[in-house]
Amino acid sequence: MRRLHHGLGDRWEAVRAKCRSLGWYDGNSPSVGDLAERHGLEWYAARNRDQVKMYLCLDATQLFTGLRTFGRTKSLRLIEILEAATDGVEPCSSNEEDVPPTVALTCPEILYLWGVPSDFPLDMLPLSTRLLNFCEQQEIGTITTLLDVWGTLGRSGLLAHENIGRRTVDELQHFARAIARADADAVRRWLPLNDRQDGLCLRRAFGLSLDQLKLVEVPILTSRLVDNLSLEECADVHGITRERVRQMEGSFLRDVRRILGWFSSEMEAILDAWMGGLRWHSFAGPQATPDGTTLIIAAIEACLDESPQGVARRLVAESAMDSWLEAIATHPDLYLGGVDLQSYLDDTVPPAKHVVFIRELFNTRGISIDHASGLVKPCNPSVIRTVRAILQQEEDPIPLTWLAQRVQSVLGFEEFDSDFIFQNRYRWSSNGWLELDQVLWGQ
Repeated sequence: MRRLHHGLGDRWEAVRAKCRSLGWYDGNSPSVGDLAERHGLEWYAARNRDQVKMYLCLDATQLFTGLRTFGRTKSLRLIEILEAATDGVEPCSSNEEDVPPTVALTCPEILYLWGVPSDFPLDMLPLSTRLLNFCEQQEIGTITTLLDVWGTLGRSGLLAHENIGRRTVDELQHFARAIARADADAVRRWLPLNDRQDGLCLRRAFGLSLDQLKLVEVPILTSRLVDNLSLEECADVHGITRERVRQMEGSFLRDVRRILGWFSSEMEAILDAWMGGLRWHSFAGPQATPDGTTLIIAAIEACLDESPQGVARRLVAESAMDSWLEAIATHPDLYLGGVDLQSYLDDTVPPAKHVVFIRELFNTRGISIDHASGLVKPCNPSVIRTVRAILQQEEDPIPLTWLAQRVQSVLGFEEFDSDFIFQNRYRWSSNGWLELDQVLWGQ
């Protein structure tokens, strides 16, 4: 518990007494944002609509030590705004009968002051499966609705329900008490509260999702999402079935998608940065451990890949990769000694795609890489392909003897001489591989 800020307590009680005289404890209460704007003072845009009466019901201790988001700076700004708004007003006597007593904030009011939306879904909280199943059966979808049910039924009422045990009821009781006491540190076990400002935090939401994983699940998900092992490979490494790996991955990715769907503005920023090739990893961490951060980043990338934008991006990337592979497979130099791989990469393929391109090139049939020379060559040299490659470089018809010498120098076989080419000319021509007028057959 934080100490009461020295001097602010007396100022707060004095301004509360003035606000009583103006009737700001009831429905006539203005918003803090309107008062700040009227008197030219600074207030927090996210809390512009807060009604003054929400704070007036708190004594100094409740305001300064009971609300996690109200430190000295925010408390001082609130007091200065109300002091300016009540300047010249006579304080209401604390002995008057109509002075409303100090009341405790309700759970919904505490959540509001923390910046937790009333419609925050329960399925994003790390609650037990039994409790979530009970909420689904009773059509309970939000925190406020669950707290209302708890307040109505109580412990004994919930225990009367089928499939609700003591451990489940204890869990809900701890959750409700932590909110009722405005104990932000305890509530953090369930809610991804921001550290230094109002509202919820995407990074902490991912952290809660990681905390829900069983110890054995982390290395399995890391093998699948970070190391990119196939389902079969992952199952073999960890000694489980392929289907169990698939279920584990699907459940974890559903949680990550649910979190990204709720934090829509952050999701949009991540998607824009990802599509533009910019850094976006800061949205995901850091988590408690480096391995946790790496796993969350890999899971987000998997979700982005499945988005409409990700599918479109993948199709474009696959099309570009296919065109680069086709270009090197039809490159004239391929059958004239080989294509210099490094020069081709520098001239054609973006640097970020070099590793992927080389991996795809290894898997391309009919092409091999000579690591000694760095040249890409055909696996099975072809006379007609070599002839066609030579003729593509010449604008005018070339003598048969010169063509034969060039073929022999490229392939290194003397049997591919003028007679061999001359004997095969009509077959190659009928198959559309050769234009007869490209060669001076009598020379």
